Amino acid sequence: PMDLIELGVRLRAAFSSDSTRDARVLVRADARASTSRLNEVVRLLHEIGVGSARMGTEVPSGDGQP
Repeated sequence: PMDLIELGVRLRAAFSSDSTRDARVLVRADARASTSRLNEVVRLLHEIGVGSARMGTEVPSGDGQP
């Protein structure tokens, strides 16, 4: 896991072009992620200029199988 500052640096580097508004972003978190953390990630994307993001969760099966 990375903190929000590092994530913000990486997101700004990845979405530094003029076409950021048209970017298609999928935010995926495991079942233990808090909703407040997901909201902070979406807020960061919005600040950078990403127009929309899809969100999903993933529940690990525990046995190494998908």
